[in-house]
Amino acid sequence: MGEMDGYRAMYLFLNSKFEQRWENLAELLGSMQLSEDELPFDPAFRDDWKDAVARAKDWTIERQQGG
Repeated sequence: MGEMDGYRAMYLFLNSKFEQRWENLAELLGSMQLSEDELPFDPAFRDDWKDAVARAKDWTIERQQGG
């Protein structure tokens, strides 16, 4: 994943959390913190992140194809 794809993924991920009414950044970051097994403390965040990455990659592919 390139720098801009990573940025897009981060934006999409944070925007989805904002839409879910996450308003406390400290609480959000606490849930995102990685455990000893390298997974987020809140397991739903892993799926949310994967979704954001996939959407960022899809956006890049569409742009490359002229869409």
